[in-house]
Amino acid sequence: MEHYALLDLIAADGYSVAFGARFLKRVIDERIKLPITTHWNDGAHFRVQVSSRTIVVDATSEHPQRARYAGTGTGDGVAGWRAI
Repeated sequence: MEHYALLDLIAADGYSVAFGARFLKRVIDERIKLPITTHWNDGAHFRVQVSSRTIVVDATSEHPQRARYAGTGTGDGVAGWRAI
């Protein structure tokens, strides 16, 4: 899955044997948070993915379809939703 590649890259670049995960926050800030803030006005949603061992942040105006009705109502009229 694509999100595993992203997590693997962040973990590999943010961890060292000598210092542990000390640089993990810096990797997240520089490669994910900063690009999101620079593209903040370009879209309402952001997609973070890996392309050629590089983290790419794309802005989009469309919400990714991440939730779908699961039909897990509780019987009290409240429908359940689940992330897929």
